Amino acid sequence: MGQPASGEVARQAQTSRIVLKAASDSWIQLRRDGALVVRRLLRQGEVYAVSQPEGLTLNVLNAGALEVYVDGVRAPSLGPVGGVRNDIRLDANRLKSGR
Repeated sequence: MGQPASGEVARQAQTSRIVLKAASDSWIQLRRDGALVVRRLLRQGEVYAVSQPEGLTLNVLNAGALEVYVDGVRAPSLGPVGGVRNDIRLDANRLKSGR
């Protein structure tokens, strides 16, 4: 938590405020106003830059294995490895504070 991004995450953080990285396989789903935007499996080491995060919510399987970076700095964990989290608002300030 609080570690600066490196490698691919740092490159993606130059153009996207929120970047997701899978420490191990994690399933993600992004929705805006209930409509599906993205549903995919992020494989270990894979990076996903969230474009236009305003109004998006995240559902994730294996929450503790998904690293979230905000403004190039790692945010607090979303939960335990293997954990399920739903309806996480992709608000930069909330993510940075661990809420």
